[in-house]
Amino acid sequence: MMAELFGAVLLLFGLSDLLFRFLGLGAYAHGSRREPKVALTFDDGPSERTEALLALLRRHGVKATFFLTGEKAKRRPDLVEAIRREGHQVEDHGEGHRPLWLFLPWVEWRHMAQNPGRYYRPPHGLHTPFTRLFARLLGKRVVLWDLESKDWLNLPPEELAERLLFYLRPGSIVLLHDGPERTLRLLERALPEMLRLGYRPTTLDDLAPLPLTPRLALIRGLQGFEERYNAKHRVVRAGLGPFDLFRIEKKPFPGPALPGLPPGVPAFELHLESQRLMELTPFEAVRLLRRSLGKVAERVAEDPEVRLVYGYTYLADGGRILGLKTQDLPFWPRLVAGLASAWFLWLYRGSSPSGKGPRPGWPTSAGRSFSRDTHRPLPLPHPRNPVHGEPRLPKGPPEGPLGGVGGEPPAPLQALPELEEDGEGPGLGVGLWAEGVQVDRRGPAGGRTASRTSRKRSRSSPQGPRKRGVGQALRRAAKTASARGKGRRICARTSLGKGSRSTAR
Repeated sequence: MMAELFGAVLLLFGLSDLLFRFLGLGAYAHGSRREPKVALTFDDGPSERTEALLALLRRHGVKATFFLTGEKAKRRPDLVEAIRREGHQVEDHGEGHRPLWLFLPWVEWRHMAQNPGRYYRPPHGLHTPFTRLFARLLGKRVVLWDLESKDWLNLPPEELAERLLFYLRPGSIVLLHDGPERTLRLLERALPEMLRLGYRPTTLDDLAPLPLTPRLALIRGLQGFEERYNAKHRVVRAGLGPFDLFRIEKKPFPGPALPGLPPGVPAFELHLESQRLMELTPFEAVRLLRRSLGKVAERVAEDPEVRLVYGYTYLADGGRILGLKTQDLPFWPRLVAGLASAWFLWLYRGSSPSGKGPRPGWPTSAGRSFSRDTHRPLPLPHPRNPVHGEPRLPKGPPEGPLGGVGGEPPAPLQALPELEEDGEGPGLGVGLWAEGVQVDRRGPAGGRTASRTSRKRSRSSPQGPRKRGVGQALRRAAKTASARGKGRRICARTSLGKGSRSTAR
């Protein structure tokens, strides 16, 4: 009987930690993904390095949130006052940092009740079956994070800073620590770059996080698997900005075979940053996808081996909006992709702004979705404004879903004058695959130029305005690669089917 009771207690504690710490169900772990705000949070202070940390934040004009332990705060009230005087937010990290004692309910209650604060972060995020109940009775909100800085690991600060910038997202709550020297060195490298990319570090109150629903908690729990996949397959991001939407993986093309592109040719597989998309409207998403393809094109221009850029998805028409050609998958891959599609469609669908729950969204090229919901305009950085300033939309009349960025008209699919008229570039080929129209250029080595008939059709077709966007990005890559004299073919293409498609993970 005692053994069964002991086993039930262990199971209860284990389930509580799984649901409320690992998944973060009901906790405040990130803010809106629509704005490039992030919250830097520091645990375990104050410490002997608090003043240096405050000086670093002051130098960059950044506000943060400090989760202080009661024992240290009572020993150094001057540092607590200095944190508040600098305009930072002060919250509760409990009385001490001895997590094993918190398994005793009366100890955990005293630990949580002795210090003021509207937000509470348990030591190590540890949860017992009583943690949420005690927080509710004390009027505190449990705050976790969606990005660990790993500043407690014995790794070079440069490596930690690179990882932090890779996984930083709009709305992120970043876990850091007040104490290690490594944290200072990490921030000295990451903070200037964070600001340059357009992120706005702020306090928790300004970020205004919301509690995680079961779906968002599941997304949080799966982040570790995504990080392991990226490390194993050497996946890199095509741009580190808040709304750079593609990761790329260099690998042999697995097929199916395409004209002139058999399986095995060097290729870039596209992976979508679905968490950056899931709160955007379709128009905003299409605009950002077009912009992000420019970053992909720059990567293509830098790698002379790559002959193909592709991705798997279950939305056949979505790729055509961006000027890409579609191709059905064989039966078994299509079946597997269909099951994955249903999963990702549910997981990454957007949330209703009315607060009445999630709505289905549009599937995208990573087998995921962006929201159909109507939100206020996305605050994007203007290309002609300093990125350190307040991100805002360009001035001028409203644009369509494929409008140009910063008031500049987009390049239509048929407009490739640099490739057609200068015509003397050394042996470069660029294929832009669209619905029923292929614009191909191989230069002197291939002996072909773009068809005038195809250009005329693209101009006159009612669908013409919906098939522009990739041209501008790939034309830039083509011009760059032409200067290097590489005789190769760059083909922007995505494998889509009329049924279900998704990126296999």
